Amino acid sequence: MPARLADNREMALRAGYDATVNPPIPFEQYVALLDDWTVRAIVKDDKCIGAAYLKGPEFHVAVLPEWHGRWMNRRVLHDILGAPDAVTKVKPGDERVKDLLRRLGFTERPDGTFARG
Repeated sequence: MPARLADNREMALRAGYDATVNPPIPFEQYVALLDDWTVRAIVKDDKCIGAAYLKGPEFHVAVLPEWHGRWMNRRVLHDILGAPDAVTKVKPGDERVKDLLRRLGFTERPDGTFARG
């Protein structure tokens, strides 16, 4: 079954926290920091494998390590990257993600963000 986005904020926040925070801040602080973001679960094979964070044109994705390279499909990409002015920032040194964004038509700006077009 292909991956899909689901509207389960709590499940998404837990998976996103488990996938990204190192060293961890308290979960409650993480949740508070994302209060004004739309957070959607990335679900594959009936398991929450990550989270998509959306706020206006800005997006971020966090996927559990065991699912890296095994979750992406066009539908999910469209749902996450659909805004024509989509923008994100990549962790320093994450060349794999930078290369993916370039292949998807994003360009790196001087401030380190990636923008469509």
